[in-house]
Amino acid sequence: MIFASTIPSGFSWSAQREAPTPTPPSLSNKLAVLYAKAAKKIEAGTKKRASAKRDATLLAKFKGQFPPSLARLMAGEGSAENTGFNKIALQIAITSHALGKTEEQVLAACEGLVVNHVSDGSRCNTPDKRRAELARMFSYTADNPCYDFSTDAVRSVLPRARRRRTWTA
Repeated sequence: MIFASTIPSGFSWSAQREAPTPTPPSLSNKLAVLYAKAAKKIEAGTKKRASAKRDATLLAKFKGQFPPSLARLMAGEGSAENTGFNKIALQIAITSHALGKTEEQVLAACEGLVVNHVSDGSRCNTPDKRRAELARMFSYTADNPCYDFSTDAVRSVLPRARRRRTWTA
């Protein structure tokens, strides 16, 4: 307990305090090297892959429409066994951007998948959560240089029987 007699005269609980003077920034060589390495790694990862030309040619073949095998998946007609909804949503979003689709078009095309997908966890176990995850992935991959269309990645979310038949050039 503080008694009034112990507080020095002229003391104020709300007195202005002098702001500390900031020190000028200095370069941290360790952080600069870590940043340079990370930037180089990302730059190397986003450069054109050898299969990018093949993927672009194959994508052009569909003339802005979803490939039939992916369209069936989006309609809710099965997916690869043990494939999580997040992985499916990611590949659908990347493919949609490559085809120039809008979020509304993607969500409408995926209504069957949203309703019929069976999730093994609680993250995407309802149609509303799956719809929200599709929209989130669509936004996340928009203008993100780390995500390029890849036929092999899309094939990984398709049922095994549909992988070769519809994705050949």
